Amino acid sequence: MREQTGVVNVFNINLRPFREFLIGAMRLDGYEPFKKPPVNYEPVSEEFRLFCLRGESAGGWTTAFIREVRWIFHYSLLLSRVMKDKSVFAVFYASGKCASAKIYRDGSCLIKAGEDGDSEIPYDPPPANPYNLKMLSDTVLRREGIKSGVEEAAGKMDADDVIEADELINALSLFGACADREGCEEIWFIRRDSALYLNS
Repeated sequence: MREQTGVVNVFNINLRPFREFLIGAMRLDGYEPFKKPPVNYEPVSEEFRLFCLRGESAGGWTTAFIREVRWIFHYSLLLSRVMKDKSVFAVFYASGKCASAKIYRDGSCLIKAGEDGDSEIPYDPPPANPYNLKMLSDTVLRREGIKSGVEEAAGKMDADDVIEADELINALSLFGACADREGCEEIWFIRRDSALYLNS
């Protein structure tokens, strides 16, 4: 795994509709699907975005890796706005460890574990404590058919405990989904106001 990795996971969705939802999310941010940048082309700042998509894993997760990891939560939020009845599970890895994780649905952050500045939203998201984890399990996870150890993990915690990001991901059985990029499909995006895009 790279020094830093941004991973987006959605449960029980095929790669084709996942790709279309991602395109819709990127269009909200002013980007369009594009072929690879030309050889020896020098892009301007923020001109391109690159995702690597992987179809459903054995656990039922479809995964996208983003090259610009600092945008992981921003694009996960946008993706949750265009997807209906689906939650978006976003994970940021640093130095091979799960540093922060968030769950989004319908354009809102439902829960957060680990450290992050939350720049993509104008509020502090609910922390991953026992009460919020049980609510998450009773509503979102059950509704989407996601089998997890979240409720069991919450039951082992004291009321004022806060679960760490890697513990949340482990309880969601997401480690397998986030492991590597083998067999991934690249999808490039380019800014809509880019001269390269306008002249293509």
